[in-house]
Amino acid sequence: MKSLDAAHVEAERLHCLQEYGVLDTPPEAAFDRITALAARLLDMPIALVSLVDADRIWFKSRQGIDATEMPGTEGFCPLTIQGAEPLIVNDTWCDPRTVDHPAVTGALGWRFYAGIPLRTRTGYNLGTLCVIDRRPRDLTLADRAILEDLAALVMAHLELRLDARRALQAKLAMREKLWEADAGKKVAESETRRFFALAAAQVGDWELDLLTGETKHSILNDRCFGYERPIENWDYAIFLEHVHPDDRDEVDRRFQQARDEGTLFEVEFRVLWPDGSLHWVLSRGAFYHDVHGQPVSAAGIQLDITERKRAQSEIDRLAMVVRKITMPVLITDLLGRIEWINDAFSQMTGYEVQEVKGRTPGSFLQGPETSPLTIQVMRNAIRKHCGFEVDVLNYHKNGTPLWQHIKADPIPGTLGQPAGYISVQADITQRKSLESQLWAKANRDGLTGLPNRRLFWDRLNQEVRHGRRSNNAVALLFIDLDRFKEINDLHGHEAGDNVLREVASRINACVRECDTAARIGGDEFAVILSDLAVSLQVEIVARKLLSALAAPISLNSHVSSLSASIGVALFPTDAGNAGQLLNYADQAMYLAKTSGGNRFTYFTPLMQQRSERRLQLGQDLRQAMANHQFEVYFQPIVSLATGRIVKAEALLRWNHPTKGPVGPAEFIPLAEELGLIEGIGQWVFQEAAMRAAEWSSIGVGPVQVSVNKSAMQFVSQSGTESWPRQLQRLNIPCSQLSVEITEGVLLKDSKAVMQTLAEYRDAGLEVALDDFGTGYSAMAYLNKFSIDYLKIDQSFISDIDSASSRAIAEAIIAMGHKLGIQIIAEGIETEEQKQILIEAGCDFGQGYLFSRAVPHSDFRKLLRNDALH
Repeated sequence: MKSLDAAHVEAERLHCLQEYGVLDTPPEAAFDRITALAARLLDMPIALVSLVDADRIWFKSRQGIDATEMPGTEGFCPLTIQGAEPLIVNDTWCDPRTVDHPAVTGALGWRFYAGIPLRTRTGYNLGTLCVIDRRPRDLTLADRAILEDLAALVMAHLELRLDARRALQAKLAMREKLWEADAGKKVAESETRRFFALAAAQVGDWELDLLTGETKHSILNDRCFGYERPIENWDYAIFLEHVHPDDRDEVDRRFQQARDEGTLFEVEFRVLWPDGSLHWVLSRGAFYHDVHGQPVSAAGIQLDITERKRAQSEIDRLAMVVRKITMPVLITDLLGRIEWINDAFSQMTGYEVQEVKGRTPGSFLQGPETSPLTIQVMRNAIRKHCGFEVDVLNYHKNGTPLWQHIKADPIPGTLGQPAGYISVQADITQRKSLESQLWAKANRDGLTGLPNRRLFWDRLNQEVRHGRRSNNAVALLFIDLDRFKEINDLHGHEAGDNVLREVASRINACVRECDTAARIGGDEFAVILSDLAVSLQVEIVARKLLSALAAPISLNSHVSSLSASIGVALFPTDAGNAGQLLNYADQAMYLAKTSGGNRFTYFTPLMQQRSERRLQLGQDLRQAMANHQFEVYFQPIVSLATGRIVKAEALLRWNHPTKGPVGPAEFIPLAEELGLIEGIGQWVFQEAAMRAAEWSSIGVGPVQVSVNKSAMQFVSQSGTESWPRQLQRLNIPCSQLSVEITEGVLLKDSKAVMQTLAEYRDAGLEVALDDFGTGYSAMAYLNKFSIDYLKIDQSFISDIDSASSRAIAEAIIAMGHKLGIQIIAEGIETEEQKQILIEAGCDFGQGYLFSRAVPHSDFRKLLRNDALH
């Protein structure tokens, strides 16, 4: 129970709160702008102006919460108003003041809170300006300063409200007195109306007879100087005595100048009240002249503008803080025209505020490569008064490309309409450049600059989908060079590379810009012809290619001739999807080559032998598991620091009873298509788990075994026991297994994928991202998902001795380590490659330099030998 003193103080505080007349009033734009700024500048989901009533917390303004009030026992504001200092709790789970609070243990789930008391001039805390998050946060000194400035601005608005209420009450009291007066009714009414107008505006009035020195003035005039009762003896000299000494000469100069020139008199000055407080006063007046033009009297008004000055000072201070923060900030009106920018925006774009004010950002930042689709997304959001978040290519003032990440939100206004937009931006040019380099490395052929097989496959799928929607034909020309091996063997690899570059250039010259020419193998190329109106176009292009490739090629002092075999397949005539199209074009090319080369051949239904083999292979695949034809091989992964085997990758092999070994690249996609991948994947996982446990039990471990899991397995795993639960049932620690996934899994970004990866993380089952760097968006997912290892794709390792490949590998290693991720390099074949990776700080290595994938019995020998050294 509160003490009598505490109860008395609380009663006084509640009485003070009632005087402000703010409880249960409608939302106001002034307060909503402040909470919107707090949420946006501090990146908080919840921001509140809270007033603490007797048994409730009422929200004058709110961001991120639908309710307008809550019981007083369920919030932190009653704690905050107990003192004059802010209440800041970085993690409510770790703070004894909040760990058992209902807002923490209940449905609200608050983890972070920062509240500033809203303290009146008389020393009472009415409530708080607070920001809240459902995750732990750290509040910097700069963030705290912003919150304190915004709280001061809230209090300035509340004090102005109180002053207005008191003025209205005084006005009503005066009106009653005037109506009761016996003086002339008309005079009373006139004086009342005048007083109404002046009191409503909190304005005092005065008159000065310049000839007699006689003055007339209202009590509101005297209150500007700190007097609650009228001052009888009041003249110009006494007026000047009340002006602050530092402002006195300027006030007198303005008065005398206005009198001499016949102009209006207006000046702002400071006044020291009898209680010692400093106030600001605005004085305005005019002079009246006689028939000779001489000034005979003056009249005017005076207004206490202290709160306005204080609020403006707080706004100026807040603007200075926002101007100096490192994030570029931009404020526009409802039509997107710039009203304000901070220094960071100027530094990022090169434009000063006077150059851009009143203009839309797109009018000076957008350029030839700015995405029209992204522009439309932003325009649609603004038209609907919604926020948006985009990455957009703009341009610096000096013309250089500038990639920006923009997050914009509407600023609350009146009548449900936003007053404008505030956006926080970031320069992501460097990140985009690195992503572009990684993408080009993974999707462009390093020798010819053409799309490689990966990008070719993506384009082929796109064109087939487009052809299906538009009902247009697509042709695929599969090109294999005749006798290229002879040229390579005779003149050397350097000459062979020059030939491939020349071939790529000639192929490009034969196709349209909308077509795709790609290098998909050593001396294999492909051309995708899209939007074909007639099949005759295909024959024209094929003959142009044969002619261009048959032209002599100069090789140093020699001239060599070349030819090509071309296979042609058509969509939808021959094939219904990209895989069939490629398969049929390959079959047609093989027929052209076996027929003598230097020709093109169309696919025909007679070329179905390979398809029949595939059909048979699918039937055999269904029996392979039951007939024990699968075997798991293991390839060592070594610590580059010690050279010891610490991990292994489980790799599936199929020993067909009649066809012999069948490669995973052939049967894994088929297993996915036939819906067999889940059963096969479960068997591989269990086999790997048992081997890991076996090696540990005989003293040659522990070795962590990684198992590949495809995107299809994530989709088809419903109804099966999860891998962590299987390991728990088998009494095998999750730390002995890890899961390898590709970017394709992350790109699914589905609820099932996120839940599965979260389960792995919670169980201690580590996750490795395979083939890192070969996908355009891989970097964007590293923070979103819990990844323990990155496996650098072997395409980067194969030519790591080149400056560009080495730089990219080093960048991946450094970035991964900064994110707490360990790095595994795949495809290490030479000591030189290993040494470069060691110098770059790579953690683990895998490749033929250490060992090929071997059966489990041979791998156990490797472990025993490794343990002896």
